Amino acid sequence: IRTVPRVPWPPLLLAGFVVAAALLDRALPIGGGVPDAVRGPAEIVGWALVAAAALVEVAAARRFRRAGTTVLPHREAERLVTSGLHARSRNPIYVAHVSIAVGLGLATWNPWLLAGAGALGLLLHHLAIVPEERFLAERFGDEFAEYRRRVRRWL
Repeated sequence: IRTVPRVPWPPLLLAGFVVAAALLDRALPIGGGVPDAVRGPAEIVGWALVAAAALVEVAAARRFRRAGTTVLPHREAERLVTSGLHARSRNPIYVAHVSIAVGLGLATWNPWLLAGAGALGLLLHHLAIVPEERFLAERFGDEFAEYRRRVRRWL
């Protein structure tokens, strides 16, 4: 069985995008001139999205712990989790990562984060999801194949 990536890409990618966007916003601010009538509601929506995404991450991590498997992206899963949020999305934690980037972009009015959210999703797909799903297919065979047929990768 092939192992999952040794580097915990998802949290590193999210943190890297947030830091890079903050530095870019400081060096090349492009979000100015937005009226308060737009900025205020964007902040509220942004922080609500961050809070909702954080709750998704906590709920998914609790489900992994209850199932007796790891939530760490660079460790091999012992069990296939298909209930809870995972009954709706194969990758709710990664959906939450992208949602956090979008939410922070809105909350802080940082267009670099908003623009980078799509790139974050692509990197998560290639560096985390594809290798993880390859591993899960090898480890759990038909059970994972059926799960993959039933549940979408993202939403």
